[in-house]
Amino acid sequence: MKADKEKIIAEMLSELAKGSKYSYVLSVNVSKWQLQERTFVRYWNVAKAKHSERVEVASAISDKAYIETFVKAVVEGAIKSQIERREILSRIADLSIDESKNINHIIKAIGELNKMDLIFAEKSGDDDIELILPEIPQI
Repeated sequence: MKADKEKIIAEMLSELAKGSKYSYVLSVNVSKWQLQERTFVRYWNVAKAKHSERVEVASAISDKAYIETFVKAVVEGAIKSQIERREILSRIADLSIDESKNINHIIKAIGELNKMDLIFAEKSGDDDIELILPEIPQI
């Protein structure tokens, strides 16, 4: 069965899109289209180049869509800035135990604020808590 070059390359492109390997596509196409191996290699190289272009274009479109979605979310306020997150956590941490239904919310909020400020508490063996403060660079 003989076919034109573009039809064979189109079939190779569909196989590449499926993730088929060179050896599989070679075995199918050489027997199906009665191609010489040299001809197959030339067509394969053209198909690989076109496939790479398609992948790059698809990746660029995907990246652009992600960036646009992220920017839109930031502009609309769906993503809070670091300062806004600190304000929310500070309000939670400032609640009195009577106002809060669960003291764990206050503890977690303070813990998150400490992480944001790079202040970590380590427990020693005898339930004493030692604060580890970040080093402040000397100017």
